Amino acid sequence: MAAAIESQPEPVTTPAPDGWLDHVDPAFGYTLLVPPGFVARPQDVDRLRMFTPTPVASTFFMNPTMAAGDLAGIEPPDLEVRIYSAGKTDSLESWLTRAGFAYGSSGTHVEPQRVGDLHGVQVCQSTMIAPGCSIYVLHGERVYQLTAISREGEAMAATFRVVAP
Repeated sequence: MAAAIESQPEPVTTPAPDGWLDHVDPAFGYTLLVPPGFVARPQDVDRLRMFTPTPVASTFFMNPTMAAGDLAGIEPPDLEVRIYSAGKTDSLESWLTRAGFAYGSSGTHVEPQRVGDLHGVQVCQSTMIAPGCSIYVLHGERVYQLTAISREGEAMAATFRVVAP
């Protein structure tokens, strides 16, 4: 499967939508564009401990109506960015396999994906509750997982860039 990751589609230049704003996360080294009024809400570290593997951080990006509603934090956000510590790993494929996210799992479809200038994969699992697909990219010793459930979320994910070494 390593060959599939290396034979990535050509990058698609995504023009910034008019009026969208930069969201920069200096602690985890990424940036993306968000629609005006959208809320970026970091997730509680204690809540992240219920996941295996455990992310080191997660941020929800939500439209302002959802963020202010009674179901904020319960309903899935437009986009979630999770960050995992990958340590020294030889490839995204090997990390995803060790983490149990792809490769060899029944009902899992994996295909190459580009996010800006980063090579990654989109993993879709038929056993997942919606959303069933996430994009994973490896940069340095971090894996970034982007999970979008709306058109705005997909558009935000398309503007994702790593800004840290």
